[in-house]
Amino acid sequence: MPEEIKEIVVIADQAKTIAKAYGQRLGFLISVLNVAEEVKEAMLELVAAMTLEQIERFCEILENGFILEQTSEIDRAFVKELEHIKEEYEEEQVSAVMTAEKKLLDLEKRLLSTTHSQVASATTA
Repeated sequence: MPEEIKEIVVIADQAKTIAKAYGQRLGFLISVLNVAEEVKEAMLELVAAMTLEQIERFCEILENGFILEQTSEIDRAFVKELEHIKEEYEEEQVSAVMTAEKKLLDLEKRLLSTTHSQVASATTA
């Protein structure tokens, strides 16, 4: 077999491999879409008329949508956990401020008591 024909066969095999990979990828992405079966069928019909570049772009769009859909629950849980942490932090801050205020009031009372005792001792002496 001449070398040029061998190269054409290799290129054809590579094209088949690429087409098969895109077909599997598109098949999965379209099958997991949350749309009516008629819409999925229409997408498959459109793919048949697309160029390789268009198919690549269509795969990227579907993958991005799939990723967003799959991670949206994780994102919501993450936001909820962050809000919970924020609430706990704010509660701890309020508690710390209240504790500090109480300690300051106790210290003020002791100082006033000591000062009154000293004044009373000084005036009786």
